[in-house]
Formats: sequence, C-alpha cells, structure tokens
Amino acid sequence: MKFVFTLLLISFSTIAFSQMTFTELVKIYKMDMDQFKEYAISRGYEFHDFRKDEDLNGVRYSKGEGKETKYLTLYDNFYGNGNTVEFQTCVSSELLKIKTKLKKFGYTLYESNFMENKIKYDDYKRGVLKLSIYTKPPNDENNYVIYEISFGKYYKN
Repeated sequence: MKFVFTLLLISFSTIAFSQMTFTELVKIYKMDMDQFKEYAISRGYEFHDFRKDEDLNGVRYSKGEGKETKYLTLYDNFYGNGNTVEFQTCVSSELLKIKTKLKKFGYTLYESNFMENKIKYDDYKRGVLKLSIYTKPPNDENNYVIYEISFGKYYKN
C-alpha cells in the first residue's frame, strides 16, 4: 500500500511540477539568461534556438513532441521593452490556470481582437506589465489549437 501511495505521489508531483503557472512566468521574467538556462534545463527543456535580430534577443527551449511540445523563451530585449518571457502550449488547462491567477493579481483585460491570420489575442495589463494570450487555431501544419502566452513590460506610444 505504501508503494502505491508513493507512486501516486510521485506521479502527481511530476504532473504538477511540469505545469506552467502565472507565478512561474513572473519568476522567469525576473531572471537573467544564465539563470533562465539553468531553470529551463532543470525542468526538462532542451535548447531549441536563438532568436536574435535588431528588435529582439532571446533564447528558446522546448520539450515534448507534436501536440505535447512546449516552448519557453526568454528575451532580454523585446522591441526595446527589456525582459519578456513567452510560453507556448496546447494544454488548455495550463492556460486556464494562468488566467485565473492573472485575475487574482489584479490584471484586467484591456484589448481583445483578431489578427489578420485568424489568431485571437487578449491583452491583460496591470501598471506597466502586460500579459498577452495568442490563440492560434488549427491550420495546415497543426490540427490542434496552440496557446502562446507573452509576459513583460509594455510602453504606451
């Protein structure tokens, strides 16, 4: 019986540990690149690619395959706005957990619309911080919905 209980506890911990939360996004946002690398690797992510041009500078990690693939990216420059963290998943329960905490921390929806390629976006803000949720519908490449969550500072023009 102890063995079964221990096995269930380990399974639950593994599932809970791998879920992204709003608190984790904030924690990652405050990291430098070296801390982020250690964080991503310790959570089972592997290096995927660099994202660098005149507007952004970041590193992306991934884990899983196909519909189970998750991406985690930290930018230390995102269109002049400093640190920004992006998380991509197909797991709707992760998105719902993040949205629930977001509202508890006082973020409010200030813009919701569709982009030209049928991607829906919702922007939440609190002070100078913004969390954007992009919902990408199934397409020719993927037959499933993809959620991309971006968290960082924004500046009014």
